[in-house]
Amino acid sequence: MSDFGGVLNEEILSYIGRESSDETVTFHRAEMIRYANAVTLTKEPNPLFVCDELAEESPFRGIIAPFQFYSIPFTQMAPPALLKEDGIPAAGGLFSVELPPIPLPRTMAGGLNIRYERPIRDGDVLTRRTRIAAIVEREGRSGPLVFTTMETIYRDQSGGDVVVVQQTIISR
Repeated sequence: MSDFGGVLNEEILSYIGRESSDETVTFHRAEMIRYANAVTLTKEPNPLFVCDELAEESPFRGIIAPFQFYSIPFTQMAPPALLKEDGIPAAGGLFSVELPPIPLPRTMAGGLNIRYERPIRDGDVLTRRTRIAAIVEREGRSGPLVFTTMETIYRDQSGGDVVVVQQTIISR
């Protein structure tokens, strides 16, 4: 037990406000189309993502990236040898900001809120930065739970917000 009454301590709470360094990636049409084809749940992917003629007739006036594609070009896959027991990389990989050293063995997804400001298009150069927005402890049925909320902002080449993501991970 700490002076804080649970798992959280001054060191862990000092991570609130920490930010990652900027990461910049150029989005390419071929990768966007390959992703659209890979994740489709129907016989054909959505024409907005793969068909010039049909996408041009849409309100978007051209091909756009699939909505969940925003993070794919930034993601580095960690080899299995570098994964902890819960499947999260021991360092780097999944999260672009260093997570606090929470002394609980399991990590799981707690929630995701995504706000799209505009579609992503071929040739867009996006820069992302992640900030730890909050760390909160609660008592669960099986013991302490720590909720870490991160905010990631993806900005375009002119500095405008494209996608804003709030993600909560739960340690238990």
